[in-house]
Amino acid sequence: MEDSHKRKASRKALMRWGGVAIALFALTSYTILTPGEFANNNQPEFTEYGIRLLERDSLIRDVNLLEQALTEMHPGLYRYNSQKDIQQLFTNFKNDLPDQMEESDFMAEMAKVIHEIKCGHTYLNPWNLNPTVRERLFGGETYFPIGFEVVDGRFFTTENATDDQRVKRGAEILAINNQPIGEIYNRLSGISKYDGNNASPIDDYLSLYNYDAKTWQAFDIYFQLFFPLQGQENYKLSFRNFGDKEIQRIEVPAMGKLERADKMLAKYGDDILEKESWSLDVLSEDLAVMRLGTFAIWKWQDFDQEKWFADAFHQLDSLNIPRLAIDIRGNGGGLSDPADELLSYLIEDTMKQASTGKIYIRTTKFNPDLMPHIDTWVEVLKEGLPSEMYQDGRDGLYELFEPAVYKDIAPKENRFKGEVFVFGDASNVSATFTLLKKSNDFGIATFIGEESGGNQQGINGGQYAFFTMPYSQIEVDIPLKFFSPTSERPDAGIKPAVAITTSQEDIALKKDPYLEYVQGIK
Repeated sequence: MEDSHKRKASRKALMRWGGVAIALFALTSYTILTPGEFANNNQPEFTEYGIRLLERDSLIRDVNLLEQALTEMHPGLYRYNSQKDIQQLFTNFKNDLPDQMEESDFMAEMAKVIHEIKCGHTYLNPWNLNPTVRERLFGGETYFPIGFEVVDGRFFTTENATDDQRVKRGAEILAINNQPIGEIYNRLSGISKYDGNNASPIDDYLSLYNYDAKTWQAFDIYFQLFFPLQGQENYKLSFRNFGDKEIQRIEVPAMGKLERADKMLAKYGDDILEKESWSLDVLSEDLAVMRLGTFAIWKWQDFDQEKWFADAFHQLDSLNIPRLAIDIRGNGGGLSDPADELLSYLIEDTMKQASTGKIYIRTTKFNPDLMPHIDTWVEVLKEGLPSEMYQDGRDGLYELFEPAVYKDIAPKENRFKGEVFVFGDASNVSATFTLLKKSNDFGIATFIGEESGGNQQGINGGQYAFFTMPYSQIEVDIPLKFFSPTSERPDAGIKPAVAITTSQEDIALKKDPYLEYVQGIK
């Protein structure tokens, strides 16, 4: 969940509406409000086992508020659904609510509703969830101890935090707790986030590969919501190692989040740390690989991305390297600044971005009745957007005038003049989707890999309203901007020029078919 709109303090971001195109993730404070502070004033019950029970009438009030917030603020709510579709979606959900339900069940069902909006930036964000609720739901020893990569709905193991070495790298997981992987995949696909009808990101979204205790991954959250351990201390695992015919069945321990992170770090070292995901490797006299594993670099203290790129391209220039592969596989986005800085070293002429898209918004001022439930850094929408910043647009939206987003990119003097490849995949959404789109549109690089995430019909993002339903305390990120293309585009991601899919053999033997392809070009 790399493109998460994590709340971080940033005074500068609070004071403006414009700025970085895809993601400035900031907030000055996080206020935890108890149910008694809201109008419904109905305190949830707890069972003798500490399970929080939610009442139907109060949940209906929560859902009504969320529906109101989405219809008033979300610029892409009706892009893939009609107004009637959305109304019916919420009506059906409310009608199906039982008299009481556990908060874990409500969160799971709510995620399925949000999934139907078909917006990759609208979701139940664990970073922004009330910490007390988050700890109650996800603070136990419930974490799966084995990493895996999902390829075409099949789960292939990567790292293993346990002491049981019978599970080899590249093994195919066939069942977890007697649940067939196909059933797990189908159910969790129903909460996966992606844009429009481009479902290519599902495999990456459900993969388990980031073990940092400070991060959250979809499988960690939703597997335990849909398939709870029910008091078990172990996971029952059915698998087949690569090259074997025999199916093995073992039990592996469920772990706490921090415990798993510590074991993975001790076993695999810094390779699993996010900060190690920017690198430049000169593989030969004619090929270098630049690895950019994330653009969520606001978390890296004392990191100067402009200096990093300047040093990297100085090295390439001094060595006269003729070919450069830029590897953004697994990069779910973050800030758009790194992408624009990178492009400035790859383009020959100034990139005129004003013609590449428009920005639309649904609201120019937050509804005061909803403000008690909204956290945001967009201070200007509390008072109202100045009229000179927008005009009537299309489909009930307003066109936003924000030149900073589509500012021209000038080429650097020491730009790279050789052949450029980009390794990408379905994880590339948000800022990395935009990077691939610009690379394709302006003929900058050859895209090698899999169809990207995102959607050519436009994506939502930029700034957010973090909306917390007052009774349940479940939070939903609501994007406030729609980045629209200027012409008709397909309901799809960016297609690669050279299609490559990772196989079980590649994972088991740590082979890189992307790199092998480029190295094989004569």
